Amino acid sequence: MPDHPRDPFSYQLQFHVDDATGRVVAEVVDRETGEIVRQVPPEHVLRIAMYVKMLLGQQVDQRG
Repeated sequence: MPDHPRDPFSYQLQFHVDDATGRVVAEVVDRETGEIVRQVPPEHVLRIAMYVKMLLGQQVDQRG
């Protein structure tokens, strides 16, 4: 662990739309390494949303 705190400007905020769910995703990215430090919503939430969307779509297809 470094002896000094990280410079808050060493991170950047990126936004994109998740293809599978259509949700906006925000990512905090380390400028030096390109590593995603934090993502909102997290990946597991996006997967759950994708499965729910698929299930709801199948129910609509079966009724119509």
